[in-house]
Amino acid sequence: MKAGYRPDVDGLRAVAVLAVILFHAGYGCPGGFVGVDVFFVISGYLITRLIFAELDSGSFSLAGFWERRIRRILPILTVVIAVTLALGAIHLWPDDFDGLADSALAMSLMVSNLYFWQDTGYFTGPAEYKPLLHTWSLSVEEQFYVLYPLLVLLCAGRLQPRHRAAVLAALAIPSLALNLATVGEFPAAAFYLLPPRAWELLAGGIVAVLPAPAGLARPARELLALAGLAAVLLAMFVFDRNTAFPGAAALLPVAGTAVLILATSGGVTVVAAMLAWRPLVFVGLISYSLYLWHWPLLVFARIRYADVANVELAAIVLALMLSALTWRYVETPFRRRGAGRRALVYRAALASTTVIALLSVGVAASSGMPGRAEAYGALQRDAGFDVPDAALLAGRGTPLGSPGPGTDFVVIGDSHASTLLPMLNDLAARARLSGLSLARAGRSPFGNVAGQEHIHAALLNIIESTRPSAVILVARWPNLFGRAAASRNYAENLALLEALVDAATAAGATVWVLPQVPEHALSRAAVRFQQLQALRHPGRHHAPTITRDEYAAATAAARDAFDRLQRRGARQLDISAHVFESAGPRAGQLVRGPAGMLLYWDNHHLTQSGARHLLSPLFAPLFAELAAGGAADIRKGQPRPGR
Repeated sequence: MKAGYRPDVDGLRAVAVLAVILFHAGYGCPGGFVGVDVFFVISGYLITRLIFAELDSGSFSLAGFWERRIRRILPILTVVIAVTLALGAIHLWPDDFDGLADSALAMSLMVSNLYFWQDTGYFTGPAEYKPLLHTWSLSVEEQFYVLYPLLVLLCAGRLQPRHRAAVLAALAIPSLALNLATVGEFPAAAFYLLPPRAWELLAGGIVAVLPAPAGLARPARELLALAGLAAVLLAMFVFDRNTAFPGAAALLPVAGTAVLILATSGGVTVVAAMLAWRPLVFVGLISYSLYLWHWPLLVFARIRYADVANVELAAIVLALMLSALTWRYVETPFRRRGAGRRALVYRAALASTTVIALLSVGVAASSGMPGRAEAYGALQRDAGFDVPDAALLAGRGTPLGSPGPGTDFVVIGDSHASTLLPMLNDLAARARLSGLSLARAGRSPFGNVAGQEHIHAALLNIIESTRPSAVILVARWPNLFGRAAASRNYAENLALLEALVDAATAAGATVWVLPQVPEHALSRAAVRFQQLQALRHPGRHHAPTITRDEYAAATAAARDAFDRLQRRGARQLDISAHVFESAGPRAGQLVRGPAGMLLYWDNHHLTQSGARHLLSPLFAPLFAELAAGGAADIRKGQPRPGR
């Protein structure tokens, strides 16, 4: 080991990386994300100690410093990015693979933090399926490593040791102030960007230049070390996704780490001895590889084995094994000074960066290589039937079915209505009905949302002017009626729907309400992987697991609202008879499509083929009755036979 090596610091690294992994795996460490902040302090401490030791000995050079950073960071990073791209080609849908390639390119240019800052929040659902999301912290460190030695040479390099801490503090204070100022209004910027994060690395730098508290009594150092560790652990187990972070909350793990390192630099403490436990030190030694491997493995495990319990544990074990191997055979050889001349190191860095960049650009240029999924277009949810707000306000919709002198039916809803429009368009054309789409994907026309009043009024005006025979309402109803019936939001949304039903009924229309299609628990990324598998293996059946009882429980609040609408003349279509098996060994379970057919686009939208398979039998007789001029009083379809 190097002179001045501190095994307790590697032990602290282990605590940090294990906290991050437990947080990402969902294993009972709700504030484990602060492990990254612990990393920042440790990195600032080690880098500052190295720089000033070489400055004081007259051996420091920028080229040498950056060469060591390249040796440390780039080899294993290149391996992990390459493997992640390969796994992405197998598991990701074209647009998701395109996003992965963009993030790989950003990482190769040391700006993945900027990419994710613009792309998504760290704690949002979609972020959980971005395989290179965790590289944001590496970009922060790399940017720091480029600028920090220059600032040290400029501001503190020739100062007396006793003044260096003050200079570093002067650099840290504006960064901390920026962090505190931005975390409320610009939380993503405070989280991802170097300026609001630099104070954490500089805190480690301050510890590195402060004199060791050797003169402090042993009990005092023990107490400080214990307090520092307690602060770090408190943040890890008390903070959670709802904590405003980094902000003032980051002071707890950052200060705790700094105090812990400083207290144990003056001599051995009980805490330092605990952190120097050999298994913990080994995890600290492989922590960089482990940090890189764990997240993409967790992401792809959750995508591929979404319905397997504790798949995260298997991913963690695999990450530990790969980390030990790559630390031994990739990290360690490249970090040895004799591994190559400096010019060769820089050329190798340029070559590896270029290769990753070219791979990423190639994937991005092909829009995620859609050729991997030849039937990609067949699974798209909509087919251009959505209506822009400007058209609604002008009293226009999108025509459906066969042109006619009047309007037989109108479809109003959100993206769930959009999913059904190709199927409804074909059924209407066969029945020689003329329809109008007033669907707005991603923007429910029914909710009591500020600024939507003009849309509500436009819908009422269109119904009054077209006077259709039927109005079909389709939406993700749990979004509107997922709360208790006594809540204000529930009541306001219901009042808007009641006004719409009253207006349609007054215009002579029969109102049909289609309940929410069953939702399942698979992530969008997992569903898309199933889609890829269906395209690759067309002979297999692919259907999520949903039961009739689960569906009934999830839609209970919405059914109460439908009952109230029925009392005003609306008619609820019985979707359960068509989407759940009625008999046989799969009775009560979601109907499976034919081999190779994907029913769902994500966890709550049907594909076009799924909509046709599940709901055509419900709407076909209804449209036939409407075409015959009947009352269109079809509330229940024939149940499906058992399979």
